[in-house]
This record gives sequence, structure tokens and C-alpha cells, in this order.
Amino acid sequence: MKSFPSFLLIFLIIYSIKCEEEIEARIRIDGKGKWTIERKDFTEEYLYVATAFYTPNLDEVGWDFLSITTNNKFSDELQAEAAGRLEASLTKERIFNHYTNMLSTAGHLKEETAGFFKRQEEFILSKKDEYSSDSVLYNAYLLYLQFKGLREQYNEEVEESKKIDDIEFNVVNSFGDVFDIDSKYRKPNFDEMDKDEIYEYFLLNNHCSGMIKLKYDLSDVFFGHNSWYYLNMMTRIFKEYNFNFNDKSIKTHNVMFSSYPGSLASNDDFYYTSKGLVVIETTNSNYNSSCYDLITEESLLCWQRVQISNRMSQSAKEWTEVFSKYNSGTYNNQYMVLDTKRIEFGNYTKIKDNTLMIIEQIPGFVEVNDVTDHLKFGYWPSYNLPYGKEINKYSNITQTVNSKPERKMELYSMYDTCSRANIMRRDNNKINDIETMKDFMQYNDFRNDPFSHGEPGESIASRYDLREKNPICYGAFDTKLSSVREVKESEKKTIYLYSGATRKVEPPMTFNSDACVNVTHIGIPDTPNNPWITFNNKFNFDE
Repeated sequence: MKSFPSFLLIFLIIYSIKCEEEIEARIRIDGKGKWTIERKDFTEEYLYVATAFYTPNLDEVGWDFLSITTNNKFSDELQAEAAGRLEASLTKERIFNHYTNMLSTAGHLKEETAGFFKRQEEFILSKKDEYSSDSVLYNAYLLYLQFKGLREQYNEEVEESKKIDDIEFNVVNSFGDVFDIDSKYRKPNFDEMDKDEIYEYFLLNNHCSGMIKLKYDLSDVFFGHNSWYYLNMMTRIFKEYNFNFNDKSIKTHNVMFSSYPGSLASNDDFYYTSKGLVVIETTNSNYNSSCYDLITEESLLCWQRVQISNRMSQSAKEWTEVFSKYNSGTYNNQYMVLDTKRIEFGNYTKIKDNTLMIIEQIPGFVEVNDVTDHLKFGYWPSYNLPYGKEINKYSNITQTVNSKPERKMELYSMYDTCSRANIMRRDNNKINDIETMKDFMQYNDFRNDPFSHGEPGESIASRYDLREKNPICYGAFDTKLSSVREVKESEKKTIYLYSGATRKVEPPMTFNSDACVNVTHIGIPDTPNNPWITFNNKFNFDE
């Protein structure tokens, strides 16, 4: 069969990306508090609280695209609720598909966890008297209104069989926080685990790989992230929120991020804000069961603090300060915040202190480090093991994993000797442009790479479905990446996106495999085969 010329292949990919028509919708409210969503025959602009543009491209390229902007002529409270309602109306079919897929792997909320979410929501509402003096709590209230609008509008528009309980909506919106809330009520017993069991626990609690890399000639900085979880999580939406809130505590009005239907945060996480902050994370391992007792509903969940920090921060340092407040101890990650404003390229490239900050948390404790020096000398890697000395100590990782002679696994439990640490140390200098960054983030050669020990879960883009022993439908299912020059030096902030398991290792991932055949994947092809695509901001990023 004759192959396509490269220029024709590029044309076909671009055409396929544009084959679905963009949907524009607007929402207004009347004097009686009734919301109306319109999709055509719009009247005067000033009547609308929010406007959205939605392109349902999931079937063609693995991602939908959603952009929402709000009207600052209305109160911040109305803007927040309108944004949630508009998103629900446009994406309700995807929300149901994603929720159904998640239930097949994560299950319904357990009774205690559902109760936790209810009490946490009540905590936010009980603090109304403090909103005027505590901007973090006020921003949490705006997120509550957006979430309330989302779930109410969804349930108003769908048929009875597709309705989702208000609290159960947290499965979709807070699935990262759910991990640790469940552990509060059902603590893992590491003392009773043998070597195989502790190793399986270690592998299945790895979520994500991250890399921030200074180019060899100091002319650019690349950043990328891939998400690890069950492979039926590929119902993806890349979003742009342009919320024109009036409250003076809100310094950032525009944020772009990877996300899911029904989720108001990324949960991957991958963000770029209009104050030039790149925010990514990988989930930290925690083997200290006793600290789960410190998880409290009188706090703000991780997804809430992330979006609040995005809105209230102009620098990486400020971001970590905001995020430290009201620590829930849930979804305990290493967040990396790159302040692109503090990087000046030229004959003498300057990378100022506090350019790259990390913040790590466990229940009851938060640790912040300026790791800019690591970036100045080459790169910053992230792979589910805490960097901070205090966080590492409190997490009990090395102590627990190596507490019995028959299960010593120092190489797996230490920050600087684990598989991905070695792979990233060896291969980071191969990154010199966007294409090599794509290759790096998609890397998996477990059959030949000595650092992977023959395990497809021990690589940058994991493929647990290829395990010989205990294969499961789990692994890296996307990549998001760009560079500082790509987002800083042009009006179009270009993000490169891929949805699907890595194709750098054979065979390709399919839901027809033994590992995945019984996994629900509504709306996702049996054998995903998506191209790399780009996303550019729709709204003006200048503030």
C-alpha cells in the first residue's frame, strides 16, 4: 500500500481536528432567579452572565475543548454559578459517560466518605461570616457555587436514569481526594503485607510522571506531565476558564488546564495561568497509616485549594503560600509551580530564585522548597516519591517498605534511586525540542531497559496492561506538554496534547486485551489511536 506524503498526512490530521463544529452557548438569569441557556439567536451581550464555546472532538482526537468566559457586570456569585450551569448543559453526555466509567473501577462513594464530603461542604457554608476577611474561604465559596450550578443543571437536563446524587458528584470532581478520605476510614495495614503485596501496593499507588527541563543551550524550558490511573479515564476535556470576578483577592482571571467532564479542576494536574504560572503534580506515596487520623472535613479539599491558588497568585512563592492554608490532607501530591516570568532568555539567560517552587503535603503537614537550582543545572523530575526531607520522614516510605528483611526494596522506595529517577537522569539530555520532549514523556522500553526491571509499570509512561503477572487496565493514559517560549512569547499559548496509552511499546493498548476486556469504557474506542494535537487559548491572556 502506497504511503501518504507527509504534508497530506498533516493536512488530514488538521482536518480531522476541525471536523466537529464549535457550539456556542450563553446563559442569562431573569429577575425571578430563573436561568435560561441559549444556543442561537442571541440578544444583547450585556444580558448574558457567561458565554461558552464547546467543541466535542473526543471521538476524533481524544479531547473535547471547552472555553468559558464570564461577564463582570454581574456579581461574582452569579458568574460562578452561571459557569457551572453552562458547562453542565454542554457536556452532560460526557459527564454521564465519565461517571459510569469511573464507577466501574472506583465504585460508588462509601458511606463514611460520602458523609465526609457532606460535612466538608457544610464547613465552607458555615464560614459565611468570615468571607469578607478571609479571601481563601470566599474563593472556596465561589467554587462551591460553581459546583452547585454544575450538578443542579446537569440533573435538571438529564433523564431520571442518568441523574447523579449531589454528594456522589464528588466521585467525578474530587476523585484524587477520595483516595485518602477512604484511607481515613480503612487504613492499609502495611505490617501484614509480604514483599509481593507491598510491591503491588507501591505500583498501584503511583500516579503520574512529570518533567521540567532546561534546554542544553539555555534557550528554552520544557515542561510535561502524564497521568496514571485506570485506562478508562480517557474521557478528556481541555478547558479554558476566563472568569472576570470583581473581588480584589482574585489576581488571575484566565487559566488553561487538562480536565474531565464534571470536574472543575484538572485533577491530573496540568495548568497554565495568565500570570505565567505552570502548575503540575505527581502523587506522593504515603506509608504512615496513623497520619490519616489528621484528615479533617474542616478544611479545603486539594482540588479547591489548587484552583484558589491559581486565582489568587501572581508568583510561584505566592502560590505555595495560598495552597498551604486549610490543608485537608487529601490527594497528597508534590506540586511543581514554575514562574515563567522569572526566566529571561538571551545571551546570558537568567533564572531567578523562586522560579521553581515545590510544595508537598501529607495530613497535618506541608513542606515548601525552592528547587530552582536543580532547574538551573538541568532539570527537575517528579515520580511519586517525596523530595522534602520532613515529608519523606513523616511518610514512612523507606522505613515501611524495608521494615522486614524479606521485603527490602530500597531501590524502589528512595527518591534518587527509583526506576524513573534513573531513567530520567540518564535520558533527560535527549530533550532539545518539542518532538524529543514528546518522545521522552511517552517513553517505555521495559523489555530492554535495565532500570525497568522487566516491569512495564516502572517507566515514564507506564503500561500495567502489559504485565505478565497480574496485568490490569491501568497506566499512563495521556501527555500534556509545552515550553516556556511556546506559552510566553506569543499571543497563542500552545499546549501539546495526547490522549491514550503510549505507543512506544508494543502491542498497542486495547480494551479487547485480557487486562481490559471487562472494563467499562463508554464513549472511548476499543483501541484508541489518537494523534498529537495542539490547544491555543481562545480568550485574551493579557491582564
